[in-house]
Amino acid sequence: MRPRSDVRQYLVSYGLTVTPEPTGRSACVDLSGGSGEICWFDGLTTSLTVEGRMLVETTTANPFDFVLPEARYARLPLSLPEAEQREAQPALVVAPLGGVAASLVAHAREEVEDDLLRFPAALAATIANRVVQQERKEPGLLDFEEMLTAGRGACRDVATLFVVGCRSVGIPARFVSGYHFAETESGRHELHSWGEVYLPGGGWRPYDPSLGVACSSDHVALTSATDIDLTTPVSGSVRGDDPGDMLYEVNVRAE
Repeated sequence: MRPRSDVRQYLVSYGLTVTPEPTGRSACVDLSGGSGEICWFDGLTTSLTVEGRMLVETTTANPFDFVLPEARYARLPLSLPEAEQREAQPALVVAPLGGVAASLVAHAREEVEDDLLRFPAALAATIANRVVQQERKEPGLLDFEEMLTAGRGACRDVATLFVVGCRSVGIPARFVSGYHFAETESGRHELHSWGEVYLPGGGWRPYDPSLGVACSSDHVALTSATDIDLTTPVSGSVRGDDPGDMLYEVNVRAE
């Protein structure tokens, strides 16, 4: 629940309320470098409430404010220096791409003529044009072929396609969960997922394939990981005959 604080966003204030009060709490840094809190409990309860309140200042006005350090990085597939390649290995693990998904990635490559800097934006835009975002409460991820054929998917589904597509051309990529601010008629907001790619000279750069854009100041990242299962804001286990129902509410506003 604790947002990242880095060169793209500054955590001004943060508070986490857990009800009932945990028996113990421990702040931690997870495998991906994100900040979290582990809570444990004694006794029985009929409900568990987790509430996070945060104020974040976003600082990215121009997502393309960098240059490649060497011309040899300009074309796909990307080949990083050996040390960086080893460090990025978990972000390069590629899941199989089927026929339609592979064709979509190939189309994006052709569109930008294998230009490294243009490819992530082109792939994000191509996915956004092919898939209409929908809320999907069922667990798991859609099969790429199923999603592209139906033309519908949740943000986590399109984020996965974007990440796998970037990895297939040698670009390290990982998943991000957080919030996207946009005015809505209902006033409701949802947890959002997108992707980040590692680019020479630019470091980790976020792209949102649900919107087809490079992310700027409207996105607030909670955490990132090379495995999407590690980006859930709240996770844990419960014992009992009835696991109950999960209800949530997200409120985001600009100041």
